[in-house]
Amino acid sequence: MILLALAVLTDTVLLFSIVMVTFVSVRVLLGGIHMKTYWGCLIATICLFSLIIFLSIVGHKLTYIFLIFTVASFIGVIKNGPVISIQKRRISRHKRQILKYLIIGLEVMYLSIGIFVIQTPEYRSAVLLALLVNNLQNFILYRKEAHA
Repeated sequence: MILLALAVLTDTVLLFSIVMVTFVSVRVLLGGIHMKTYWGCLIATICLFSLIIFLSIVGHKLTYIFLIFTVASFIGVIKNGPVISIQKRRISRHKRQILKYLIIGLEVMYLSIGIFVIQTPEYRSAVLLALLVNNLQNFILYRKEAHA
């Protein structure tokens, strides 16, 4: 609700909606970094969404750089994802494989939409950055898990 209010105040509701749908739908399957408190999570989410929206607006000329990094991070997801959080119960290798295929399908769909369907540079950047941030979280968690 706070994020939506900020989007209305800053006249970025459509951009916010694109980021929200892309980010949340991938995060649900891929997992991500968790904060210890509600307030920590809220502040981190506001900062993350604000950063994605800000970069989408001011950095839309960097769309192709965002694309390169997003595709590179997607390769990491194919190799290492998903990283199941400690809070979730262990899942079988078979379910993890199904989850991985769902993530790959979802990310390929969003990459395709971002590259071939969306023509507005800001919106294209928003899709790519939402995917990139999710994939980077997965990479950070994988590195933590590997060193634990």
